[in-house]
Amino acid sequence: MIKVFTLTSLLILVAINFLIAKKVYALFSFYLQIIPRNPYLKLAKEIKVGQTIDIEQMKADEISHKNSLTVVAISIECSKCKELINSFPRSNLSFNDFLFLSNGKIPEPQRNILIDHKISFVESEKVFNDLGVRSVPKAIKIEDNIILSVNNISNVDELSLI
Repeated sequence: MIKVFTLTSLLILVAINFLIAKKVYALFSFYLQIIPRNPYLKLAKEIKVGQTIDIEQMKADEISHKNSLTVVAISIECSKCKELINSFPRSNLSFNDFLFLSNGKIPEPQRNILIDHKISFVESEKVFNDLGVRSVPKAIKIEDNIILSVNNISNVDELSLI
């Protein structure tokens, strides 16, 4: 009697699990069909090597780069980015070949360091998002409007290797 009861219970559980799995599959299929067609959802693009970009929108008046540019993408909320900028006075690196791109207004202490070292920077969330930066700090080497390399950086010494 116990075997019949156990077998019946197992069959009921298998049937319930099958129905739940079928509902989950139907719901998952529904979302996979709806999401790509939704005009309000824009899938994020990630920056990649070989991508062609317009560097004119990143250039400030004082930037004299003709065909080559190294963009260092930073975020205003990123503590690692702030530490990176704060380490500039202790570095022997020349920052003339770099453009710092921020997703908003750079905090005053870091902004003053950039200005004191005559480092070019652009504060634009639109340019930041259009470029496709998803993690920071990141060094992006651009030549003739083509991205040659994309590197995550953690300290100022890594910028000399770019």
